[in-house]
Amino acid sequence: MQELVEIDNTVQSIDVFGSWVEIGMVGVALLAGILLGVPAIHAMIQSRKNKKDKVVTKDFVRTHTRINEYLTEARVLLDCARTQVVQFHNGGEYINGVSMKKLSMTHESVTDGITDTQQETQDAHISLYAEKVEAVLNNNSKPQLTSSLKPSFFKRTLETNRVLLFCVLPLRDLNKNKTIGCVTAQWCSWEKVDDVDYIEVSRKMEETRKLIEGQLQKAQ
Repeated sequence: MQELVEIDNTVQSIDVFGSWVEIGMVGVALLAGILLGVPAIHAMIQSRKNKKDKVVTKDFVRTHTRINEYLTEARVLLDCARTQVVQFHNGGEYINGVSMKKLSMTHESVTDGITDTQQETQDAHISLYAEKVEAVLNNNSKPQLTSSLKPSFFKRTLETNRVLLFCVLPLRDLNKNKTIGCVTAQWCSWEKVDDVDYIEVSRKMEETRKLIEGQLQKAQ
């Protein structure tokens, strides 16, 4: 009788121990499922978001049409050759893992007889335009003569495109107050340069900058 009681107790202990092992295994399986499922769910949500972002909506078209209209209005009023919007962005990585900083021209308004330059300024490394970025960050709406610049890739680019005088202002993210690009006006003939009203240029470029910032904010 005593032996049977001991055997029963042993069997009961084994059953209880086995139950806890099974519960533990189930818990581990559930945890593994959650850990594996979270990345998959995140990837699915991100994929849907990316697909949504790729859709060209009427609001998107309206926003960028207005930016082009603001540039054209400024170009006509200031009697300059070109007005442009350039935006900063990332694009790949260097071998050491550092993100590449690039810029692309997204909008341009050009007067008759003047060549457009937007194809030349796509996915360009910001390091080539260090002097331009410096001018942008100075946030000075006073026009500047190309001849006053130090020798640089930026200066050669302006000279190649017959730019004699230019004005550049930063475009900023209204929420983060971060520089996201720039708006530029360019003059390509001495006759036009001689007639430039510096005060009016500053006023109109400041106004155009604010209008474009508002539209870019909507596009985010």
